[in-house]
Amino acid sequence: MLSHLSPEELVQAERDCRQALYGAKWRNHPQKLPRSSAKRSPLLLSTSENGFLREKALRVMGPKPGDLVTAVFLMIRSNDWVPQVRQVATDRLVAIVPQLSTPQLRQLLPFALLRMQYWQRSAGAAFKALREHADWAETFYAFLREADRGPLSRLMRAEMQFETLDPYLVRLATEARSTQVRAVATEVLLNGEAKLRVRWRKKWISKWDNFYRWDPVVEMRPIAAPPDVALQVLLSAGNGTTPLRKLAADTFIRLGPQIAPDLAARLMKDRTPSVRRRMEFVTRKWVEKETLMTG
Repeated sequence: MLSHLSPEELVQAERDCRQALYGAKWRNHPQKLPRSSAKRSPLLLSTSENGFLREKALRVMGPKPGDLVTAVFLMIRSNDWVPQVRQVATDRLVAIVPQLSTPQLRQLLPFALLRMQYWQRSAGAAFKALREHADWAETFYAFLREADRGPLSRLMRAEMQFETLDPYLVRLATEARSTQVRAVATEVLLNGEAKLRVRWRKKWISKWDNFYRWDPVVEMRPIAAPPDVALQVLLSAGNGTTPLRKLAADTFIRLGPQIAPDLAARLMKDRTPSVRRRMEFVTRKWVEKETLMTG
């Protein structure tokens, strides 16, 4: 039964199991359970309110090839509020992830990505375990190429701290369904670097009033693209949606219209005012330099 459910449906099944166990008479007396109970129903007992039972159930969960159900239940428990349960779940998850097939990893990927911002207790242990899969890079690329909703740009930028997506950036910039994904890949290739938010820094506005804000600390990772590849991405962006055409116009501001004169001339007459204003600045900066006011 459970093997036919999606990861999202398995989360609901886990909640249903937890509620079913809530009224069990033995839930306050785990020491009275027979030793074989955890071996007979480890998935069920892993949803118990009693941390002793959850840990005991997880310890008998062995890695089974192709067991997506166990993988999802272990991912849920890797964010458990009991440190011992989290550790056991993470250890079991590290053992089972390499045995998952590529389609199963593809099922788990969006499920895990969209929960990492909420699962803070484990510091992303489940996500780190998934990254050890041999097909992680190809699966992540396929997910970004096909997805059309969700916080895709944030997820992609988080992965850009690694070199996972570097070989796929050109295809993501020209083929991805989501404008978010295409914009991030285009920006990285045209600028030759990826912006990485490494941490948050407290910035005081008024120490007297204890008034401050948190600003992101950004680092850059250089990603060199050959000139012909950068030109291909620029031409694709110039024929894309408004955010992509803005990126193309920003590139003309930085490098000049001579890198792609036909595209620059077309963007001069773009239907979007924000693109036209950028191209007007390109003209003042590179063609009519004497009219440019630098302040």
